[in-house]
Amino acid sequence: MKKRLGVILPVIALVVALGATGVFAAVKYVTGDMVFLYSPPASVVAGALESSDEVYVFNEKQNVFLSSDLLTDDSKTIPAGTSVNSHLVHFDPVGVANVVISVSGTVNFDGDILGLYTTNDGLDGTDATFGLTGTAYPTGSPRFLEVTGVNADTATVDGSKLAVDLHANTGIDQIRVITRPHTPTWVGGEVQSVDKIELVWQWIKGILLQVFGLNSSA
Repeated sequence: MKKRLGVILPVIALVVALGATGVFAAVKYVTGDMVFLYSPPASVVAGALESSDEVYVFNEKQNVFLSSDLLTDDSKTIPAGTSVNSHLVHFDPVGVANVVISVSGTVNFDGDILGLYTTNDGLDGTDATFGLTGTAYPTGSPRFLEVTGVNADTATVDGSKLAVDLHANTGIDQIRVITRPHTPTWVGGEVQSVDKIELVWQWIKGILLQVFGLNSSA
């Protein structure tokens, strides 16, 4: 029994700690070619994070308090006094001249999408506010979505879901997604996320089942 407790207790502590730091927050699930990066990349400059069949999304700064109104590239105004989360969608195919690579997929967040940044000016202008200090950004380099032509990029918002259809060859496409933080609930005197609680509990139940052989219907 002591040996089992020596295994289970540190793992449970780690799971709870990860939940408290927000590792499970913001992105709920992805579909299609979209891949969620649990750990933010060191760089999203051209050539640093390439894939011809995957488009990546990761969480940037969370719970950012806006001291002034924020105007997004899709003509949305987020009023001062709002707290927001930021996420970056990144597509950088292994470039081959004159060969267009296409990907598509969706990402569902735990809060409604409030606005998007899809232009160079919009992305560059918000890197300092929402970008992560440990991630290098291509500030000043082309990364906008092309919205005209045969291979036009699309980014469609439906509540908390973003659907993308992206096309590129030797360049990169990026989208900064601004979302509303998930509404918490009170549990045991502390503010918790319903999704976070459920995920952590499922992890703990799985560990208990494997170590102690407990009934999974508990």
